[in-house]
Amino acid sequence: MVEALRAHSKARSKRARRQKAKTRKRRAAPTMRRRRSSADQADEVDIDDRRKRALESEYKLRQIIDTVPGIVWATGPDGENTYANQRLLDYIGVSHKDFRKCGWQQFVHPDDLPETLKAFNHAIETGTSYEAVHRVRRSDGEFRWHRDHGEPLRDREGRIIQWYGLSIDVDEAKKAEDRLRRSEAYLAEAQRLSHTGTWVFNATTMAYVYWSDESYRIWGLDPLRGVPSREDMWGRIHPDERESLWEEVQRAMRERRDFFQEFRILLPNGTVRYLEASTHHEFSPLGDLLEVICTNVDVTERKRAQDERERLQQLESDLAHMNRLSVMGELAASLSHEILHPIAATRNNARAGIRFLELNPPNLSEVREALECVVRDADRAKDIVGRIRNQIKRAPPRKELFDLNEAVGEVIVMVRSAIAKGGISVSTRLADGLASVQGDRVQLQQVLVNLILNAVEAMSSVEDGTRELSIRTEQSPGGILVAVHDTGPGVDPINLDRVYGPAATTLASQPLCGRISRTVLPA
Repeated sequence: MVEALRAHSKARSKRARRQKAKTRKRRAAPTMRRRRSSADQADEVDIDDRRKRALESEYKLRQIIDTVPGIVWATGPDGENTYANQRLLDYIGVSHKDFRKCGWQQFVHPDDLPETLKAFNHAIETGTSYEAVHRVRRSDGEFRWHRDHGEPLRDREGRIIQWYGLSIDVDEAKKAEDRLRRSEAYLAEAQRLSHTGTWVFNATTMAYVYWSDESYRIWGLDPLRGVPSREDMWGRIHPDERESLWEEVQRAMRERRDFFQEFRILLPNGTVRYLEASTHHEFSPLGDLLEVICTNVDVTERKRAQDERERLQQLESDLAHMNRLSVMGELAASLSHEILHPIAATRNNARAGIRFLELNPPNLSEVREALECVVRDADRAKDIVGRIRNQIKRAPPRKELFDLNEAVGEVIVMVRSAIAKGGISVSTRLADGLASVQGDRVQLQQVLVNLILNAVEAMSSVEDGTRELSIRTEQSPGGILVAVHDTGPGVDPINLDRVYGPAATTLASQPLCGRISRTVLPA
C-alpha cells in the first residue's frame, strides 16, 4: 500500500516538472535566460516540499495501518500478495520479503484452507466481497481463529486495481460460541432424555418468545410453523382441566408467586399426555408481570407405570387374601381344636362354680376363682376368633407398631395342632427387650404361617431322625431377625434362585408360598 503511494507521488512530480518546462519554452528567450536561475530554484524547492509532504503522509499512513487492531493486507487484482502490515508480519513471525515469497496459504490451518481458498477465489473471479473464518498459525505455532474480510478497490472505469483486507483475532469469541453451542446441544439432549420442555412468555407483548424442541414434541406442535400462540397451547389442555388450571394461573399471578401443577393435554389425534408444569413469574418493582418461564415434564409413562403398579399391588393383595383363605382352610381342624379347648374349659369352670354355690355354706372364694377362669377362657376364645377373622378378611395393608414376639406366639398357637399331628417338637428362642416393629401384623404372621406349614410338610417325609422346628428372634444391626429352622430335606441348590418365584416350592399344598412371602414382606 505504501509503495503504491510512493510511486503515485513520484509520477505527479515528473508531470509537474514537464509542465513547467513547456511553460518556460513558450516565453521569450531573453526572459527565460534572465529568470532561469530563480525558476529552477523555485521548482527544486517545490519538489522537495512535495516530497517531504508525501514522505510525511506515507509515514502517518503507515502508523495508522500498523496501529489498526487487526491484520491488514493487500493483493493485486489477481490475488498476489502486495502488502502486509507489520502486525501481520509480527504475528506469523516472517519478514515482508518472505511473506510475499511463500504466500499466506501456508499459515492457514490445513482443515480450513479448502473453504478459505474457495471463498477467496470466488471473490477474485466475481469481484464480490470476500469473507472467511479460519484458523491462522501464530509465530509460536498456536492456531487461533480469525475473521477475514476483503474488499476490492476500483478505478474510475470500475476495474479492480487492488484488494484490501482486514483480519481480526476472534479466537476467544469463537471458542465461547462453540462452548455455548455445545451447551445448547447438551441441554437439548438432556431435555429429550428427561422429556422436559421449556417455553418463555413475554407479558408485555403477550406472546411466546421461545419454545424448546422438546416442548414442541410434548405438545404435538410443528416447529416449522414458528412459535405457537396462546390459543394454540391452551387449546390443547384437556377440556376437563382447562378451567381449573386457568384459575390456578390467575391465583398465582394475583399472589405474585410461582406455582406447580399437574394436568393433562389432549392432542388432535386423541392422545392424552400427563404433564407436570413448574412456572416462574417475573415481576417488575411496581408489580407488573414481565415474563413467564415454564418447564413442563411429560410424565405420561410414569403415570401409566404408577397406575399399573397400583393395579399389580391390588392383584397381589387379592392373591395374598386368597392364600390366607387357603391356609385357614388347611388349619380349620387345628383352629377348631384351639377354639373348642377354651370353650370346654369355660364349661368346666362354670360347672365347678355351680357346685361351689350349692355347698352349704357356699364357697364364694372358689366360685370367684371359677368365674375368673371362665372370663379368661372366654377372652382366649375371643382372641382366637379375632385372629382368624384378621387372617381371612379383605383389608388393605396397614402399618402399625406391634410386639414381634407376641405376634410369633399367636402364630404358634394357630398352627400348634398341625405341628403336633406331624410329631414335631417345637423350640422357641425369642429375644427379650426387642423394640416394637412397624408393619402389617397380619401379613407378617401370614409369612410365618407359610414357613411353618412348609416346614411341617417337608419334615413329614423324614422317616428316621428327629423332627424339630425352631423359631427364634434376635436384634440385628439392620433390624430384627426372625428365623425358622427345620430338620427337613432342605431346598435343592438348583432351586435357590427361584425361592421367591411364583411357584417356588416343592410342596403341593403351598404352591404360592414364595410369591406371597415376597409380596407381603416389604409391608
